[in-house]
Amino acid sequence: MDLAQGRAPYGVVVNESVTLRDLPATILDLAGAGTTPIPGTSLAAHWKQAAAAPAQPMIAEVVRPDGQPMTSVADARYHLIRNPDGREELFNPWEDPAEQHNLLPDSSPAPLPSLRRILDALPPQPGVRR
Repeated sequence: MDLAQGRAPYGVVVNESVTLRDLPATILDLAGAGTTPIPGTSLAAHWKQAAAAPAQPMIAEVVRPDGQPMTSVADARYHLIRNPDGREELFNPWEDPAEQHNLLPDSSPAPLPSLRRILDALPPQPGVRR
């Protein structure tokens, strides 16, 4: 695929979860800014290389409607949520897009240690137990 520098090809679809944090990194990459101190990963690798780079886990730190902070991490298969009270929920968004069935009581622990390590490594948020 021959692409002009600084342009994304029309119609390219990235078939994995991405985060809004990746958009500024992609724009700066396309502008030729090189390495920048902003968070996120350029999505340009998905059309610059024959084989795209492996997906990185996505981290979310949000405030729930009740005002309590919540953290979560999602990889290619699972979404682990840590609630303000320390309770965790695990979902497979590919099989359960509405996240109605918590897999944590039923799941083998295989995906959890790596996802938990990511959440544990985040700087503490006020009101969130780890």
